[in-house]
Order: sequence, then structure tokens, then C-alpha cells
Amino acid sequence: MNKFALSNNAFGSADFVVFGVADETGSTAKRKGASLAPAEIRRVFNKFEIIKKHGNSFFEPVDTSLERIVQNFKVCDLGDIEKKDARSQAYRILDAGKVPICIGGDHSITHEILHSINKKMQNLGQKFSVVYFDAHPDFISSHTHYYGSVLYDASKLDMLDIEKSVLVGIRESEKEEMENMRKYKIKSVPIFDFKAKPIGSIASFIRKTVLKNVYVSIDMDVVDPAFAPGVDVPAPGGISSLDMLYLIKSVAPLSNLGADIMELSPPHDINSITSMLCIKILEELIVSLKKPIHGQRRMH
Repeated sequence: MNKFALSNNAFGSADFVVFGVADETGSTAKRKGASLAPAEIRRVFNKFEIIKKHGNSFFEPVDTSLERIVQNFKVCDLGDIEKKDARSQAYRILDAGKVPICIGGDHSITHEILHSINKKMQNLGQKFSVVYFDAHPDFISSHTHYYGSVLYDASKLDMLDIEKSVLVGIRESEKEEMENMRKYKIKSVPIFDFKAKPIGSIASFIRKTVLKNVYVSIDMDVVDPAFAPGVDVPAPGGISSLDMLYLIKSVAPLSNLGADIMELSPPHDINSITSMLCIKILEELIVSLKKPIHGQRRMH
């Protein structure tokens, strides 16, 4: 298996640890393909990096000062792991003082990582928030431990402050999910807010809502299919690729607990444009994410 071209350090010396979970057993979508995403993102990324190293790429971070170029960050690619190992591996990364970045796979994998974060936060005595980008709330409670119940399952984690977490970009909510969102008092940014409000005010709302410890989770179907057709559950009327990248640049600096990019479906992509957007998001995450937390026990 090829590793990301940006993987330039061993685990011990890396600041960021990327790993794939090529699994979609938690999905009930009629379309399939999310398990192919980690390999496809690496393939497209490595092909793209060859172009970039020859100086012909338009694909650069907004901040082009040398200290913000992604190649200058210490990154380790662990390769792909089994879903059953996601909890132990994510905890290992966090406990070593590194930032985990997971490439899925279906969105149910996120709960495995949040379980590990919860364990880490228990040790530190600190609460945490989640910023959850998705066209769907994933707040089903009548059927649990699958990609449609991620936030409901996560709401049972004792260190996750669901009222200080934010759902971004939702536009396809079932009645049950809307009831659960009200019950658990999670904040949300519905998709029409992206027309009614400036993008800067949305970023400000997210920053003001969350706690000091944050995890960012991204379902690629939050982006409009015009910009990201390669997903298993497309939902028209989504976020533009530019607005998505703006929010990642704005929100990622809050996150000290890592991030994930889920639900890319390569068989349904067109000319790799969804994979390319995943790659840009990955790069922007790396240049923007904070280092993990350390220190004394303290409750928030």
C-alpha cells in the first residue's frame, strides 16, 4: 500500500498521524464505495504531489509563508487499520501527544474515535466539543451504532458536551433526528444560513459555541454534489467547496483533538474532484490544527 506523499516522519517524531479505516460496514446506504476512499485519496494525492514538486500546481495553502506550507509539518501515515482497532490506535496517538487524522470509511467510524477521545478527556478531567459537518444530523436513536446514529451514540459519552457542539450544513433531517436535536440541545447551522448570513458570522458562531477542546468531523456529503459528487448519500443544496475550505481554515485552529474526513465514495466521483477536495481539506487541516492538550486535571 502506498503512503501519502506528505508522510515524512516516523510515528515517534511526527506531530500529525494520519490513518485510514477502509470500512463501510456501518452504512446502510444503497450506494457503496466509502471503503475505497483511503486508497483513492492516497493515489490521487501522490499523483498530485508529483505535479506539485515540479512547480506546476495551483494548489497551495492560502498562507504561503514558509512555516505554513504543509510539507514543513511532521506527518506520519500509519496506513490502514481495522475498524475494531480504531479506538486503541486513536487513543495511542492522542496519548503520545500527537494529532490523529482519520480517513474513512463510513461515518460510524467517528464514534470509535470519539470513544477514545472521551477516555483521554476522562484522564484529564476535561470536557470536549465536536464540530460535525454533515448533510444529515446522524441523530437517529431507534437504531444505534451505525452511520445514522453517530451523534446520538456520542451523546452518551460522559465527557462530550453535546450542548457545546455544533452541526454544520444539515439539510436532510428525519423527524426523529429533529426531536433528538431539540432534546439534547445541540447547536446547528442549517444550510440556508449560508445564504442568509455572511460566512464569517457562521465561523464566529462556531468559535463562540465550542469549548477549548474540540474534534472536527467531516462527512463529504455536507458539500454540494456540484462540488463533491463522489459520496454515497448525495444531498443537493450543500456548502460550496470554497465556503467549506473557509470554515475548515476558521474552525481547525480550535481543534486540539484531531479530525476525520469520511464518506468519500470513489466509484461515484467524477474526474476525482471529490478526492481533490478531500486532499485540500486534509492539507488545510494539517496547517491549521492545534497540538494536543497536556497538563493538569481541570473541569470545564
